[in-house]
Amino acid sequence: MRAALAQRLRLEDMTAPATLDGGDCLRLGRCLYVGRSERTNAAGVARARQVFAPVGVEVIEVPVVGALHLKSTCSPLGANAVLAIAGGFAAGTFGAAQVIEVPPEEAPAANVVTVGRTALVAAGFPRNARQVAAAGFEPVPVDNSELRKADSALTCLSVVV
Repeated sequence: MRAALAQRLRLEDMTAPATLDGGDCLRLGRCLYVGRSERTNAAGVARARQVFAPVGVEVIEVPVVGALHLKSTCSPLGANAVLAIAGGFAAGTFGAAQVIEVPPEEAPAANVVTVGRTALVAAGFPRNARQVAAAGFEPVPVDNSELRKADSALTCLSVVV
């Protein structure tokens, strides 16, 4: 994977004890929200700030409580909106971004992958699919029910370059 990405992107390294999991990184415009979880520590957040500050991206730490990753409970819908489990974040966590709330009973649906105006959404959550459509995206349901048994979600299976 590293060799393939290096052909298209500048890569930065991180050394122990710093840890940063991709599932804890959510970008909205010029902000990178980094979840502090069991897999991302303070040194990892600090390294992200070192890498992204010079290119004008602000790194904002977000505590992760009761979930494996930040994106287990939210995901971006374009540059100005975030899909998030209702009650999962303090008001203002995502700055001026529009927060589209996912009801707790549809919590797995808070994790979506967007490419352009298309959104891969977890199948079986029709209310969420309607919300995604109302936000201007074409929802494409994907059955990831078996993967969710291992605490996996759609963004766990995706690398969008």
